[in-house]
Amino acid sequence: MAGTRHHGPRGGTASHDTEETDAPDERIELVAEPIRYRRTPLAALLVVALLPAIGLYVLTRWADGRADEYEASRDALAAAERRAPDPGLLEPDLQGSIDDALTGAPTPGDGDGDGTSIDGEPVDVNAGSALLDTRVFDYRRAPDAIATIVAARRLAAEVEPVFAFLDPASCAAVSASGVTVASFNADVPVIPASLQKLVVAAVALDVLGPDHRFTTSVAVPPPLDGEVAGDVFLIGGGDPLLTSDDFPILDDPRPAFGTTSLDVLADAVVAAGVTRIRGSVIGDGTRYDDEFVVDTWAEGIAGVDAGPYDALLVNDARVRGISSRLDDPNEAAAREFVRLLGERGIVVDTG
Repeated sequence: MAGTRHHGPRGGTASHDTEETDAPDERIELVAEPIRYRRTPLAALLVVALLPAIGLYVLTRWADGRADEYEASRDALAAAERRAPDPGLLEPDLQGSIDDALTGAPTPGDGDGDGTSIDGEPVDVNAGSALLDTRVFDYRRAPDAIATIVAARRLAAEVEPVFAFLDPASCAAVSASGVTVASFNADVPVIPASLQKLVVAAVALDVLGPDHRFTTSVAVPPPLDGEVAGDVFLIGGGDPLLTSDDFPILDDPRPAFGTTSLDVLADAVVAAGVTRIRGSVIGDGTRYDDEFVVDTWAEGIAGVDAGPYDALLVNDARVRGISSRLDDPNEAAAREFVRLLGERGIVVDTG
């Protein structure tokens, strides 16, 4: 029997007797133990990954708390304002106390002197001024651009259902701060509506002022023994409501109101001692150009729904006894003025 020695797993030696064989002597050596990685880096990564989630959770809880505080303080301040009597009915001392409470000035309270109570709930009046402020980092703050977009979308959602009731030949558009938020048939050309006169009136008020007065005058050469040698000029100043007192405007679908009497000018000629005009009455509308209608208007608009118009416009370019409007409003005004002069005994040789 021969003995063989083998290395143990930890570098020691072990001996035992074995039966002698022809197999060669084998030696097994372990170079190194299996590598085992530490778990500390993995745990650190997990902690780092959880930190943002924890931070967001804490921030959310903080924001909710701030929101609750704001709403409670807002409701308390609103309740104080509702409960406050008419300032004119309060004694000066009592009024001063309420003003101090609403503005945040120190006011004796129910207990420690630092606050007051509303409906049994304590309110810190020293923080009153803070109730009216919005902090930089407040949940209610949002960029103006975002707030504008949200407001526009809400407005569009309220307006768009109305478009279903509009005629297919109509159009509509709604804008906020110069930006279109909703529209219907925006590219369809239509006849201008009467609402456009509101735009004209607004511009006139802005440019001319609310105290502006349109002036219509008559230029008459000095009469000699009651006779005028030459033409008389009826000069328009842009008054669109010149009307003869006896013209049947009540027959119109929409009678004019607040009119200016043309008869007053005829009476002024009579008062000047004029009995005969050896010439003509000429309507002068040169304050404006001679474009009595707009060429681009659709058929049926000119002379029916609008125009002709000029600086001299009497009875909406109509003469009593003639059913339609005259093409030249200055001529119509002159003919109507001649009629009024004739009814007052003034003879006009050439009309």
